Amino acid sequence: MHRTSPVTEVVRWWGRRLHIPVRHFSKRVRYCGDFYGAAADGSPDLERVSVDALIRIISSLQPGVTEVLCHAGDDLTLATAYREQRRLEVMALTDPSIKRAIREKEAKLVSFATYPRPRKKISWIDRATKMFLRAVDA
Repeated sequence: MHRTSPVTEVVRWWGRRLHIPVRHFSKRVRYCGDFYGAAADGSPDLERVSVDALIRIISSLQPGVTEVLCHAGDDLTLATAYREQRRLEVMALTDPSIKRAIREKEAKLVSFATYPRPRKKISWIDRATKMFLRAVDA
């Protein structure tokens, strides 16, 4: 969604103003979507959310910051085709060998909550909304 115009322009604008990375557009944060239990055609691919798959991802991380996307969850009643993959993601993420792989790679788990905060209080909502509406009308 955020890679579709005019949404792209608005999301990137807010990312710059808030000093936060925008997935696929950040020079500071790489994005890794490999830990996703579906093939390119959308069919289930459970191997992609296995412990081995996650260890391969961790082993291949480059220096710097990488966002490894996941959709972990354990609600078996969730009305989604991705329900089983979410459960498998939880199992992989909590497997003790993942902690070992992270330690061996000398990687550090961080959260966007600890990412640098905006330098200024932002008061540009009206301006961003107008920019978005202009882009939509174009």
